[in-house]
Amino acid sequence: MTGGNSFAAPHIAGIVARLLRQHPNSSVQKIRLLLRERAIREMPKNQNTAKSSRQTRQKVFQADYSWIKKAALYPYNKEMHSLVRYREMLDFEIVGVGDPLGKGMGGKDAGKVIDAPVANLRISPNIRRAMADADTLILGYVDQLSRVRKRDLLREHVALALDEGCHVFSFQALDPTVYGDLYDLADKKGLRLAYPHVPRSELAQAIQNFKALPPVDVPVLAVMGTSSQQGKFTLQLALRSRLKKEGYKVGQIGTEHHARLFGMDAVFPMGYASPLKLPFQQYAPYLDYKMRAVCQHSRPDIILTGSQLGTIPYDIQEHSTHCLSSLAFLLGVKPDACILVVNSIDAKAYIRDTIDGIRAFCKAPTLLLAMGDREKQIRTAYGRSLIAPKKMARYEIDRHLKTLEDTFQLPAIEILSERGQQRLVETVIQYFSDA
Repeated sequence: MTGGNSFAAPHIAGIVARLLRQHPNSSVQKIRLLLRERAIREMPKNQNTAKSSRQTRQKVFQADYSWIKKAALYPYNKEMHSLVRYREMLDFEIVGVGDPLGKGMGGKDAGKVIDAPVANLRISPNIRRAMADADTLILGYVDQLSRVRKRDLLREHVALALDEGCHVFSFQALDPTVYGDLYDLADKKGLRLAYPHVPRSELAQAIQNFKALPPVDVPVLAVMGTSSQQGKFTLQLALRSRLKKEGYKVGQIGTEHHARLFGMDAVFPMGYASPLKLPFQQYAPYLDYKMRAVCQHSRPDIILTGSQLGTIPYDIQEHSTHCLSSLAFLLGVKPDACILVVNSIDAKAYIRDTIDGIRAFCKAPTLLLAMGDREKQIRTAYGRSLIAPKKMARYEIDRHLKTLEDTFQLPAIEILSERGQQRLVETVIQYFSDA
């Protein structure tokens, strides 16, 4: 589908257009030179030797963020919350948190605003002030704010960080063909620009060599869901932390952009604003290789992973609910069992269909149901549907959990509950011990 000159020609034409916008007076020879400098040299086909397999395995695990020592977070959105909530799992210190004016978080503690223990991190409305003691800016999504303000805030914030002498880890893609001048500036200053992505060279090597490694021979547990914005990644972090405390070695492929910051073995960034540019049919061989590589490289006792969005179509007539990426993901990671995260407002029939769908699609049972402490309320305004989460009272949470257990005859827990997380890890250990 994505091979041949018919696909390559418009893709390269788009890259050339971006280069001309950055360098409007460039000659044809100059553009050719820029293309050569930024090209990725693919591995020749049919080089399935032991040497190329070793090189491929090393490339798969070469992403290293040890250069991050003291980080500032900006803006303080949902993705950043997990960095603060589980900061003890990070190999660096968070020394600053910033968020733009308008959300009413200025001056508040970054832990308290997410109902976590006090973090002793005051949220600053000034990004420069937030970076005062940092060597790295971890920059979250600013695309929506850029559209509102009609400015490229990604460029502005990266340039500001470089001006302050900070490295940058960006959730949004920092495409070198668009931001080549920023990469040049970073090189001159001895700074790093990074964003999670799957290089084409790595993809080609993995697909060519995915059978060069033995199959996965340890349990694989996947966290799936019935929709987006449920706390699936938070659940994975909690389970990862508790299993490690129990003495288990945990391998993990994360699908959130900041998964590698938590020391996970690999990242497959298929969440919001995904930089992945590969068709669904390539998910399975690529992820199959990554799973085998994690198993061979880390020798874990268990491999954890989890998808984004929902799992099965909510409405086959509505294309936006088809969840094709999640189904392709399941075919790649081939879980032995799943944890299903649900919403308190989900119809029982849809939860049942999801459980049955997972079992039919990848032969994996659902061990446990998990739910957040916030109920999604759907509101309609000006012809648009908006989701406004509202925190539930303790009795409401308990009532929903009991209904889930009675209906599906499965354990049901609240994601952020201490008791729930302990029950989660006990259920997982018991299942795979018996197996």
